[in-house]
Amino acid sequence: MAIITSEFETLVDTTRVDDKVTLKGLVETSREMQKHWSDKTVNNEERANFGINDELQFVYQPERGERRAVDITDTAFSQLCTRLGVPAKYVRKCVESGKTSLALANFHAWSDDCRNNMLVREYDGVARAVLSDSYAPYDSYKVLRALNYTVDSKRFVPTQVHLAADRLHVRFVDYNQLPVDNDGSPLYAGFIVDSSDVGRGSLNMKFFLYRSVCRNGMAISSLGGTLFRQSHIGEKMTESKMMVFNRAFMDVDRLCENAVALVKENRGKQLKDYEMEMYLEKARREMRLSEKSMDKLKGLVGNNSVYEPTKWGFINGVTELAQDFTLDTRIDMENWAGELFTKSAA
Repeated sequence: MAIITSEFETLVDTTRVDDKVTLKGLVETSREMQKHWSDKTVNNEERANFGINDELQFVYQPERGERRAVDITDTAFSQLCTRLGVPAKYVRKCVESGKTSLALANFHAWSDDCRNNMLVREYDGVARAVLSDSYAPYDSYKVLRALNYTVDSKRFVPTQVHLAADRLHVRFVDYNQLPVDNDGSPLYAGFIVDSSDVGRGSLNMKFFLYRSVCRNGMAISSLGGTLFRQSHIGEKMTESKMMVFNRAFMDVDRLCENAVALVKENRGKQLKDYEMEMYLEKARREMRLSEKSMDKLKGLVGNNSVYEPTKWGFINGVTELAQDFTLDTRIDMENWAGELFTKSAA
């Protein structure tokens, strides 16, 4: 199959493995991964210099180099189709139905008219991204190297990690317990660094809270919780911008004080039955939860359940439920919980 599915995204919980992951170790791993990347610009100003062949490989002519025919990931193929205005789902459906000729005919009917230049990012000879030529790569190695220069590694420990060719997601925890009663479960603060090497998201850093017993995480982006954000499009990631990025985690101490006050507020009042139903319905609707997920959430937050019937307990139920999902969905759910957390308590 020439169009291949991207790697399944999950978090490795480094608190559960014998060989603890360190920031220095992540830098070394990402340094080796960096050697496998290759970026090539495709100039389409006079004619389209790319296509899909009968084996469903991505064929293209770089500005400098020989014509190439390579496998392409599902992510990169979707990006390519989006740039052309061709529904990627339709092309896939044609291929899966045995109508490959129809798929190729539709694809090339649009690709022949393309006059926008592209940046193709290959990893080990596979096209993993097809982006605008204005995309400014700033890969995982450079991000982790910058962090390694500035983060106090004795204080902030990488607790949950996803490091793959397509994605960097690391959760750093300060294991000095926050001064707040959390129903017997220690609560810690930290920050999340998230970035995509294939154009699936910006480089960003967010404050988050970590509950050690069940390893829940809650990302907080409002009220100053977004410590840094930089798009990969347009202006290059300059050294001055990286200095801002490196200083951003210093705001963690200030945000810890706000978080402690908010935990006390959210724990301060038990929810009435109708209020709990309101939050459950809000979660179902806004996160599009299935019936199975709703049953689990109700089991976590109802009377005589794992979490106390307060807004704080409900938020913890959501973040525990989030662990059942792939990384992108989990992040969305944790962001949702963080937004609810920073609003006035019920």
